[in-house]
Amino acid sequence: KRSAREMAGSLALALASVSIALRRSPLQPVRPAAAAPLAHRLSTVVCATSGGKRRTSSAPGGITQKARERARARRVSTASHPAVGAAAARGASAAPAGSASAGPTRLADLPDFRGPGRLLKAARKAAATAPPSAVKGNVRKRAAKDAARKLEAFTSALSVPVKEQQRAFRAHLRALPPFEAALADLTLDSLVRRGGLPLSAVLQRHDEMRRAVVRTGKEAIAVAANASSAAEASAALEEGLAEVESVFEAEAEGLMLLIETAQTLRRLPRVETDAPVAVLVGMPNVGKSSIVSATSSGTPEVNDYPFTTRGLKLGHVGQHGAPDRYQLMDTPGVLHRPEDERNAMEGLTLAAVQLLPSAVVFVMDLSGTCGEQSAPRLQLMVREQIRAAFPRRPWLDVRSKADLPLAEGLAAEDVPPGTLDVSVHEGRNVAELAAHMAQMVSRVPGRKPGPPS
Repeated sequence: KRSAREMAGSLALALASVSIALRRSPLQPVRPAAAAPLAHRLSTVVCATSGGKRRTSSAPGGITQKARERARARRVSTASHPAVGAAAARGASAAPAGSASAGPTRLADLPDFRGPGRLLKAARKAAATAPPSAVKGNVRKRAAKDAARKLEAFTSALSVPVKEQQRAFRAHLRALPPFEAALADLTLDSLVRRGGLPLSAVLQRHDEMRRAVVRTGKEAIAVAANASSAAEASAALEEGLAEVESVFEAEAEGLMLLIETAQTLRRLPRVETDAPVAVLVGMPNVGKSSIVSATSSGTPEVNDYPFTTRGLKLGHVGQHGAPDRYQLMDTPGVLHRPEDERNAMEGLTLAAVQLLPSAVVFVMDLSGTCGEQSAPRLQLMVREQIRAAFPRRPWLDVRSKADLPLAEGLAAEDVPPGTLDVSVHEGRNVAELAAHMAQMVSRVPGRKPGPPS
């Protein structure tokens, strides 16, 4: 008995040693942290809010999961619109450096899915070219197997690409850079507010179409495979093909919803998400557009987004290909109100500051001529809000329309120290402003140098 116990103890010790060695083995694969799905909103044409479950693994270096979550919460705490927070969270959960990843995608590169007509054409060809059965001698069995094979090829040619469409669509959205993810969310959110369907409903209808085709195809295959004669097998083939095609056409709206979703997102204007950008921030009607026009090279491009009645004006400063070239962005106005009441237009502004390699140019018109909504005191309060939200961003205060006096009741001491007075009308300090912006973007964290000129 003592010998048996000693042998058992030795065996247990040996097994424990092997287990430890395996866990420490350099051949053990490393499982990277899984990226969290992006919460998107799709309308009738596209989508509405749908949050995926976040899956995470322990961080390297002994960092606990709770610590990771706390750090992520701090990074996104400045988000003033749900889309900005969702996009920032997506960026925070990206796979760590060195892990297997296909890298970020772009909205403009969303797959161009095949429509119902193209899929039906491919399915008919697949059925016509299905390899014949190898059964010899028995005419009934051979006819039944041939019919079943053609039906299977027809059904697969319709259902498999549809399944891959949804898989590719989801994967593409998950891999978007944070700013483009915010653009998608803001756009789709506004379409939902116009009476659209949520993402879950759009994707569910798309999948229900596929399931209906598969279910009908399986039933037709079973009928053909059990045919009692060659003639019955041939009739079952024709009826089965017609029935599967009829179901596919009846449910094709689910396919078109996803196709139109991809088209809508693909048409969104493109911003260079890895190039530095000077973001002009301020309340409405304070002169941001005039500054972009006066300081950027060429005619600034006005990008229209479905969620805003005003465009996003994007210009470039510097020669194309020059290492000091940067983007200059005029954003929708930010109003004085609580953070949780901001709309999609304000969300775009905050997304640009938070999710792009940006420097902030806060523009104020303190002359009192830009309307009650943008009164000078309100502008100064909005400045404090934005400055507190982004304390580490390179920052420059600009007083536009400096050819006009300060509003009544406003003293020079009320103007933030270091504010640059600019008058586009008189040309005052326009060149100095351009020089300040170039200096600021050179200090933007994460800036990628341009190609040599």
